[in-house]
Formats: sequence, C-alpha cells, structure tokens
Amino acid sequence: MRRQGFLSAMVLALTMVIPASGAALGAGLQAGRVVSLSDVSNAQAAATGRYWTPARMQAARPMPKASIKRASPVAATNPKVGRHPRVVESSVPNGGGSFTGDPEGNNYDYPYPFTRRTLEKQLQRVFPYRTVGIVFMHQHGFDYVCSGSSVRSAPRQVVFTAGHCLDDGAGHASSHVLFVPAYRNGSVPYGTFAATHTWVLPEWKGGGNDAYDFGAFSVGRNSHHKTLQSQVGALGFAWNQSRLQHWDLLGYPAGSPFTGERTVICEASHAYDDAAVDGNNDPAPGFDTMGVGCDMTGGSSGGPWIVSLGRGNYLNGVVSYGYDTEPRAIYGPYFGDAANWLRCRAATGNPSATTC
Repeated sequence: MRRQGFLSAMVLALTMVIPASGAALGAGLQAGRVVSLSDVSNAQAAATGRYWTPARMQAARPMPKASIKRASPVAATNPKVGRHPRVVESSVPNGGGSFTGDPEGNNYDYPYPFTRRTLEKQLQRVFPYRTVGIVFMHQHGFDYVCSGSSVRSAPRQVVFTAGHCLDDGAGHASSHVLFVPAYRNGSVPYGTFAATHTWVLPEWKGGGNDAYDFGAFSVGRNSHHKTLQSQVGALGFAWNQSRLQHWDLLGYPAGSPFTGERTVICEASHAYDDAAVDGNNDPAPGFDTMGVGCDMTGGSSGGPWIVSLGRGNYLNGVVSYGYDTEPRAIYGPYFGDAANWLRCRAATGNPSATTC
C-alpha cells in the first residue's frame, strides 16, 4: 500500500529552490542543497485560524501513517549512525540536563515489546507533555490530523512533524497547517498557532524517501499575541546519536480504537533497523529507518520520539510509517545531520542553514 493523502492546495504556496553546493555531509545529503519552502502570508495565516472551526477540528480525519509497497520490513545490512553526536537543550528552566540517553534495546522478533498508556489529565499542561499537540492540515481535498511537537528554535518558533503531513512526497504541499498544543477533548488551553512557513527536505518532496520523512514549520502568535514557546516551552533536540535508545513516543492516534482526543504514550526500545527505500520501493540513500513496538494508529504521524522524557526531553525521531502486517510496530527516520539542518532552516528562515 502506497502513501495516502495527496492534496489540492487551498492556500497558494511559493516553492524556493536553492542550488546545490558544498561537500557531501551525512548520508546522501549535501549542505545547502535544495529545500522546499511553502511561504504563507499573514493574511493566509489569519485565514488558517478562521478555517479551523471547532466543527472542522472534530470532523478532521486521521492522516494514515505512511506505508510502503513491500509487505514487511527488510533488515538493514549495515545500519549507520551519524558522526559527532550533538544535542540542543530544552527551553524550559530546569527542563534540560546533560544528554546521557537511554541505551536500551536491540534487535527483536516481531511483535516488538512496548507499553502504552493514555496521558493523565493532570499532566496535560505540564512540561514536557504540553509541548506535544495536534497538527491540522488540508490535503487532497480533505481535512486531516497529524501530531507534532514544539522544538527548541530561534528566532522563529518551530513545530516538528512528519514530512508526509506537510507534503505528499511528490511535491504537493499541505495547506491550512495549524498546531494546537496540549489539545484534549476539544480543549485548546494555549490557543492555536497557524503555520507561517513549512519545510521538507528534497529527498522527501521529490522522491518519498522514508529516511527523510520529517518536516518542520514555523508558527505565528496565537489570538492573544503569545508565542508558542512562551506558552508551552520546547523540547530539546538530539541527533547523530546511537540507535540503541529507549524512547517515549507521544501522539494523537485517531484511528480505531483511539479517538484522537487525548495524548497517547508508547514506551519502547530500539527493536529493528529497516532498509530505507524511496517512493518506488527502490533502495534509497540516507540512514536506514528504525522500528519500535507501538500500536498507535493514523493521526499519530509526526508524533515525537523523546529520549530522556522528564529529564532531558530531547526530540530524537518522529512517527512515520508502518506495515499492514505489523499493527503493533511503528517506524521512523533516524535523526542525522539532515534533521538538524531542517530544524535550523525552519528556525532561521535561511534555506541553506546548517547550524542554529
């Protein structure tokens, strides 16, 4: 089954192309290479806020996790990790700390081990849980929901999510993108934040390469003129780390048996390295993707994989895809240099930024 959710854009988008330059860095990506940018005017952002009425939010359908043509995962023969492990601390006082990671997990046979719970109501507005929220978007003529999280960035306020929530993998951008942190049962305690710029990498936009199925977008202020990070803070960011980690996956699964009204958490360790493929099911450049145990359904796409939840609170992956044959497994891209470049490009507005 191929990815779903192709769109007819309702908001005009401007695509900027930056010529390739620089020596090859990371796995198959060059610094300064083409990056896709959908630029939303102030008027369009305001229209996005008006578009998402409570009724539309309730009626939006879950964005399916991306799926690939092959029926089951294929073990990566030589899963690599990035050079020079790095972290950026969270933006809430006392919310950070030295990165130690949770070096757990190994290769497991399916079904991979995990535990799942629904976030308790009393924690919904507590950091870091309040940094996670629903991402609404319009794609292929329909209203959809994904998941996302506020991530450390400056000067722009950035939300990280899955690439397929912002672009269909064939160059068609989503419209009316809106972030609602700490959403619960229709409540929007910190207001809503409309996207001002949306970003994906060319390996996703031009070829549907699962190794690059992550996206980022900057947001404006809410209706009370408050910034996202002043209201909920932001997760830290970790990249080029060991694959052997323990993550907490947070998201808003909306497909049965879930309702999309509450944050769901899966605790899981590294279980499998899946060989990266592009949209034609051909071997693709980039880091091989990673699998963990979790049974969240559509709507969880873009939800954060967090290392050191409650301590360092580092974003280190996003929910990306799954297999029909494995309903109790979720796969996501490895965060190498390219993931941080995307964060920095969204944070600075510079399509060639590699640091921030």
